[in-house]
Amino acid sequence: MISCDLAFDIDRGGKLELEDARQQAIAINEFLESKGISVRYSAFSGSKGFHVVCDDPWHDEITEENPRKRELEAIERRKRIVQEAKQEGIAFDEKVTVDTRRIIRLPGTINSKTGFVCTVLNKKELESGIYEIVKLARRHAIRAPRIPLRKRVREMTHDFIMGKIPGLVGRLGVRPTPEERPCYSTFITSNIPGTRLKIPVLEFGGWRKVEEIAGVIKKVQSQYGIGDVFIFGDGNRFSALSLKAVSRRRVEKILFAAGSMNLNACKKYGCTFMRVGKSVGMNGKVACREPELIRVLESDLRGQASRPHFEFLSSLGVKVSGEKVEFCGAGRERLELVHAVIE
Repeated sequence: MISCDLAFDIDRGGKLELEDARQQAIAINEFLESKGISVRYSAFSGSKGFHVVCDDPWHDEITEENPRKRELEAIERRKRIVQEAKQEGIAFDEKVTVDTRRIIRLPGTINSKTGFVCTVLNKKELESGIYEIVKLARRHAIRAPRIPLRKRVREMTHDFIMGKIPGLVGRLGVRPTPEERPCYSTFITSNIPGTRLKIPVLEFGGWRKVEEIAGVIKKVQSQYGIGDVFIFGDGNRFSALSLKAVSRRRVEKILFAAGSMNLNACKKYGCTFMRVGKSVGMNGKVACREPELIRVLESDLRGQASRPHFEFLSSLGVKVSGEKVEFCGAGRERLELVHAVIE
């Protein structure tokens, strides 16, 4: 460890908002100036906050030749500067500052979560306010690679790529285009509360016909005995769910057999989700209507069903025949509304 940067990472988290993070960045600059430590640059990270980066202020003072001892001495000096900053009431990520091996986002690179470029700010720009800073930071639309398709399905390219070949997308290291603004909606999870079981929740692209989807689902119904399947649509895609309680591995087999677009999401996160409410933007306008029940494919259920999902569908006004349904014993808890961020 020789001449590692001394970096302060101020993120918007917990009680900190972006404006508060800006104020903390200014405070760190003033604190370092009072200590005689020169700031090389301050930058808007492109996402949650700011970075304040300095050259190693103790480069000439640490003369220890043993690499490990030299690094330990540098860490101790960083711990002391962190404690002094904390005593001044300055909030930042202390672990980043102490860590001599931490890599800070390089100015000029794109933050793929937001599309904003990590932007270096001079003192006047840092003190100008959040609105001006965001205007200074360029934004790029980071798009997934396009595949030549016929004209009638060209608009569905994004869904096709993300649903059919997510492995390729992951290897290429790209993300879909960042949303301009967050939307609020209600999703239902495939997890059955109080158990390790799940229900099959399937997803299909909006370019497919309902009859085609129904034909695929009927084959899965016959093969796995998943009982009645409820198909919903919102104009952009179709979702389908069954009340059958099965293991995660069984869900993956069902999704694979149906060619469901959310198979890889299930493998990655252990469960799947289905939107059941309308999407509302920050301006209060409806961005996408709630999915509508468009078809019920009836079939005999072989095995047990999820009581919480049965009660949830019933509460929505969906008629579910429960006379001959056997519910799994442990699944007696109700589905609850929780807040989450889906990136």
